Amino acid sequence: MITEKDNEKIVFVNSFRGSGIGDFGWKLKNELEKKVGIKYIEIEPSWKGLIHLWKGIMWCNSKVVFNIGFTSFGRSIYRNFMNFLMLKFFSTLHKAPSLILHDSIDTSNLEHSGYSYSGIVRLGGNIATKMLSNFKIFVFSRRFYDILNEKYGFKHIKYFPFPTESRTCLECYRRDKNPLLLNIGYMAPYKGLEILPEIKNKLNDIETVIVGNFHKTLLSTEAGSKYRDTMVNLMKDSEIKLAGYMEDSNLIEFVEKHRTIGILPYISGYNASYSAILFVTLGIPVVATNIDVFKESQNNGAGIVLVDRNPNSFVSAIKDILETPGLSEELIEKDRKYCAKYSMFNFSDLIIDS
Repeated sequence: MITEKDNEKIVFVNSFRGSGIGDFGWKLKNELEKKVGIKYIEIEPSWKGLIHLWKGIMWCNSKVVFNIGFTSFGRSIYRNFMNFLMLKFFSTLHKAPSLILHDSIDTSNLEHSGYSYSGIVRLGGNIATKMLSNFKIFVFSRRFYDILNEKYGFKHIKYFPFPTESRTCLECYRRDKNPLLLNIGYMAPYKGLEILPEIKNKLNDIETVIVGNFHKTLLSTEAGSKYRDTMVNLMKDSEIKLAGYMEDSNLIEFVEKHRTIGILPYISGYNASYSAILFVTLGIPVVATNIDVFKESQNNGAGIVLVDRNPNSFVSAIKDILETPGLSEELIEKDRKYCAKYSMFNFSDLIIDS
């Protein structure tokens, strides 16, 4: 898919929409378009798409910005590896092209990736990462920044906390409405959703909803299919609603009908949490597991309460928020400041000026 403006200043290559990275890139593209001319190219995750992409941009003279991950060309490890070979070649022809890198073989949990032969994948991922040495790389995780700097010796790395979609916190928390526990994002084992029924039960069966579909790559495996069946039955038995994907406007309308609290009981995390920062954009208090990905967001000022990963700790924190107006207001005020400082608007300025 290609769209363009006259006199474009930036060629923006984005992962396919329907993936978290691609959806992020689409929103960033809309922000960039307000400031500069853009030619937008969206990756088609196929061999045909790979050939079409590189035939179209290899010799272009405009500034090129890539928004990609290690699976931007689908599940094929060969196709993705070939893409990194092309990135390496591209970077020898163009001075310091820009790349927004969302994930890494060094920080990913291969058990949930849908790949087999994880040893080969890890070796290939390390080699692919080394091919990015000539790029100006943007990351949303200090841990990832340190890995690229210390393990790979990259020098042209810029860190920016994961950006909110709006410079203004939407403040969707409604104190006069019935409480709701909400989880947002695709469903996968590392997100620890199996403890939601016990939390719900300990809070007098508080309404609980999961917005998001099952991870597509995971579902292509036998283990992933079993996980889906187990979770569907568990949530059905516990009367936890699986709402599937929601458009942003529908999501906002839904949360504004409740006194919503975000709940993220992750077992492990990756480089940044889109779900946590979406709650920040919405001005909804969040209770999350005390792991590095959420600690970083909290350290950057997000309105997140961190707890040990057990039902009683989550229940206690949720009760505190529901019963203490001053606490919920304190968390929302933090969200206001985070949005003002770390919005996609501000991140797009960094992309343009770098």
